[in-house]
Amino acid sequence: MSTRRTIACADELLGTIVDELEAQGRLDSTYLILVSDHGHLGGRQRHLTNFDLADEFFFKPRILDSHGNWIGGGLGVSVRMHRLNNRHPGDSSKEFVFIDGDCDGAARIFLPRGHYHSRDWSGPNRPADLLNYRLDEQRAPVNLPVSLASIRAVQGSRTVAPPIDLVLMKLTDHSILITTCDRGDAVIERRPGTRSRWDYRYQVVTNVRPATDGSVLYDRVIGATADPLGLTQLYSPSFLNNYHDEREWLERTAATRYPDAVVALTRHLLWDEALRAREAEFAPDLVVTARPEWYFGTDASPGSMHGYPLPEATNATWFVSGPNVRRGTRVETPCRLADLTPTILDMTGLWDDERDTVKVPPGSRYHEQFDGRPIRALYAQS
Repeated sequence: MSTRRTIACADELLGTIVDELEAQGRLDSTYLILVSDHGHLGGRQRHLTNFDLADEFFFKPRILDSHGNWIGGGLGVSVRMHRLNNRHPGDSSKEFVFIDGDCDGAARIFLPRGHYHSRDWSGPNRPADLLNYRLDEQRAPVNLPVSLASIRAVQGSRTVAPPIDLVLMKLTDHSILITTCDRGDAVIERRPGTRSRWDYRYQVVTNVRPATDGSVLYDRVIGATADPLGLTQLYSPSFLNNYHDEREWLERTAATRYPDAVVALTRHLLWDEALRAREAEFAPDLVVTARPEWYFGTDASPGSMHGYPLPEATNATWFVSGPNVRRGTRVETPCRLADLTPTILDMTGLWDDERDTVKVPPGSRYHEQFDGRPIRALYAQS
């Protein structure tokens, strides 16, 4: 009910703004833009099932059989979140796992560097260490991406199902690994582009393994029939073997189950050079996304959540009205929220097509190129 009241209040305030613009004779020369920062998933057919990632997987002690095999429970480590601090006796104040995302469709995981008891929080782990993460001297190292993807939990009253969809891990400054429990693994690579800032390639891989230098090795799969994002069923091996710019990936994947994911998923883990100094403090070791009927939280939710790389959560609302804007029309051109600012600059005559940035006075220094582009399909033909 609070959401509906907020929408009703916003609608009333918008009416007040429109009335005032009309009274001043400025309505016909004013652009009005309404945009959401994301979509939402869940709440239409059923309640989302919660999976308590912090408690069920990380905090609960392991259950071992008489032979020392892991048959249940979690990793048995202390966990911190924004509103939670579960600590095992004997763990120091620097021995814990931090999870960012306690009520969402995605969660970011931060771990002590090297091994759990290192007390080293100087930056993200090496990728090989996450495939062979040491919890203590008594237990065998854990392959964290595979272990997370393989979790099973009770959904509803009877069904046992995997709550985690994708596990993301940084491999290098220009590549990430996607791990799933039922569709294999894939690597997204990027390189500097010619028509856009980056070009990207998506390839299915297998036999992912740690190397002695801290990196990760893998073998490429030729002729794969399944993959984490479902792209091998849509595009030829020759297309997937090559790099493509950001706009082509957006247009090719806009109508898929993971729209724009080849580009968007890398944003979690690959940092631009201008922000590299902040990576050690803010970059997660792993990112996990929930399956469509799940979310990461402590209680089942009757409402909806965001953060998923799925259409319901990534498709934002964008309404535009103003001079020469097509009326009552839905524009089907695939776009990103990064296109919003260039579109506004274009409306006001401040966009420089030649340099893909804002116009500046003669003799001034040009700003860095924008990630987005103006959306001009919203205009009526003049």
